[in-house]
Amino acid sequence: MILLCNLAKLEGKKFGEEYITPYLKGENNDNICSLYEDLELTKSMPMFTPLKELYDTATYHAEEMIEHKELSHDSFNGEPFFAKIGHYISNTKYVSENLCARTSTTGNIALDFVIHF
Repeated sequence: MILLCNLAKLEGKKFGEEYITPYLKGENNDNICSLYEDLELTKSMPMFTPLKELYDTATYHAEEMIEHKELSHDSFNGEPFFAKIGHYISNTKYVSENLCARTSTTGNIALDFVIHF
């Protein structure tokens, strides 16, 4: 997922042509048009860098959500989202979290999730 996000951030239009168009197979709606417009303007943005601590936190939180059968940005022990990630990152001003609960219909789970971001 990080690789695909970084490819989109590097050269959005090319990412759209090489990944999104074949994935969508001719589908068209307002969201898809908006995605292409955003990708058209995307050029050479800073890359995402994975942090093991955040990955571990996200994995634990995903397991919690599965156990509780509920989506939530906050931990199930009552800890808010920003407190949860604040253990690992001091500047949380530009941090966000995306929750997605779906299964892949194409077999390309990473691309499914990236497109739905």
